[in-house]
Amino acid sequence: MEQRTAEWFQARLGKVTASNVYNVLSKIAKGLPTSKYEDYKIKLITERLIEGISQSYITPAMQWGIEHEDDALKVYAFIYDAEVTRCGFIQHPTIKMAGASPGGFVGDDGLVEVKCPQSTTHLRFFMDGKIKPEYIAQMQFQMACTGRKWCHFISYNPNFVGRSTG
Repeated sequence: MEQRTAEWFQARLGKVTASNVYNVLSKIAKGLPTSKYEDYKIKLITERLIEGISQSYITPAMQWGIEHEDDALKVYAFIYDAEVTRCGFIQHPTIKMAGASPGGFVGDDGLVEVKCPQSTTHLRFFMDGKIKPEYIAQMQFQMACTGRKWCHFISYNPNFVGRSTG
């Protein structure tokens, strides 16, 4: 199934997804859930009760990412001489109400997770030299759902293509 289709949205309905697993695991100093956890919990409960997607929105930054993801995968495939196969929602093998939608499968063992941030955020990834903890949790959960052994993280911004940071 293709991502962002009606079938894909239906498959994810009311389920914990890899992109939100960090919110499920997050705690404040006293071990209490964060507000993001509480908000996500309410969203999932609402989806399960009404059997429909709760209100969501696509920010301009999210739309930018969606529009550039295919190009990012093409650049990755070229640089690594690898075939990337797009995938839809992958149900977790043992957790019924959980799953993931990786950016793509790479070979028999790998995954790729793509982020296409605005220019300043993209540059910050390179200057910091770190992947955000929420993206690490997302990739780990994707591997748990798919049984894949590794996952490459891609930060792509077309404004940097051909430059040393692109």
